[in-house]
Amino acid sequence: MTTPEFRCFQLPEGAFREVLKNFDPPELLILSLCSRNANQAVKLNYNKSLGFTLWFSGYTSEPSIGFQCKAPLRTAIVVKEATEFVQIEKFTAEEPEQNGLFTSLIETVVRWAFNSSTEKMDDATKLDDLEKVKIGGQKMEIAKGEFAFEVYSTDPKAGFKTILDYINDLFEDGNGVPLTEEEARYVLAKCDAQEINLSAVFPESFNYTGSFLNYHMISIFYGSWVTIENLISLGESCVDMDIMNSRLTNEDINKFIKHWFKGNMNGFRRLIIKNESVIIQDDILANLKDKMVPVDGIMVYKYELYPSYMDFPPDWNVLQREDGKVLATAITPRTKETVICVWNNIESSQKHPAGFFSYALAPFHNIV
Repeated sequence: MTTPEFRCFQLPEGAFREVLKNFDPPELLILSLCSRNANQAVKLNYNKSLGFTLWFSGYTSEPSIGFQCKAPLRTAIVVKEATEFVQIEKFTAEEPEQNGLFTSLIETVVRWAFNSSTEKMDDATKLDDLEKVKIGGQKMEIAKGEFAFEVYSTDPKAGFKTILDYINDLFEDGNGVPLTEEEARYVLAKCDAQEINLSAVFPESFNYTGSFLNYHMISIFYGSWVTIENLISLGESCVDMDIMNSRLTNEDINKFIKHWFKGNMNGFRRLIIKNESVIIQDDILANLKDKMVPVDGIMVYKYELYPSYMDFPPDWNVLQREDGKVLATAITPRTKETVICVWNNIESSQKHPAGFFSYALAPFHNIV
């Protein structure tokens, strides 16, 4: 029985665009690798209103690239070391239920891993027998695993970077799309999801006075519009928050922490914020130092949705309120982002040991 053919590249331009509307970003990526013509066809004709955001993370030892779109978490490509024989593994990925217009991030769409051998293994495949694709001028072998495509490179880290550059060029980086004021208000008031990643640019004079939905995690890349009132409202309704390019001041963050200390924001657990101004720890903890208590050892914050950890500096002082909840502040060494985390008590802050997926934070005075 022959496999039926569908010559999509011979369709009229309008019909071809309609076909591509049924493709999600990982499928568009794989289609673009078929040939140079396929790359150009996808680049020019894919649905620009897909609403996805390209992201990559360096918090763990396995750099990852992903898309935010209407899809469950899944892996698209794994980058592995190329040797004479390779083993095409089964690769499983968690697929939690998602719903809403803006859903959770697609987990690891591209990652690199070492998994090859110069000796023949059980169920091994000779590298030369695999299909070859050209990515960013570099030829790489590719195979279809049970759950993901596997790309082989003599230098997995360099191969990973090549694929990252290729994706940026293919989709012209979906970050920074401007929103109208009406669109911005709709997104904040109506887009219900467990996680929401807002990489769009909000209008310069945008002002939002409404409430926020109950997100487990919200990321706002262009956060210059976020006021202290917005931040407190987010703290009342969200668990984890990332706010970049913020104009909030030391005094604003101090008000946020004081609001928590008075017994509010009981569901809030983490805030990472990148401010335009320099954040000074003494200022954000002003009039609270007498409520601080010392903690022996390393406090570890564990993300609930991902197997990642943040390690606070050893023997750190924390703010403890009457119900036992504790709050600690630190800073990311490289990007100088302020980190605020909350635990139910001191004991739970040390429940998770520092490990393979840990990211070490630094004291404020260690950052120049």
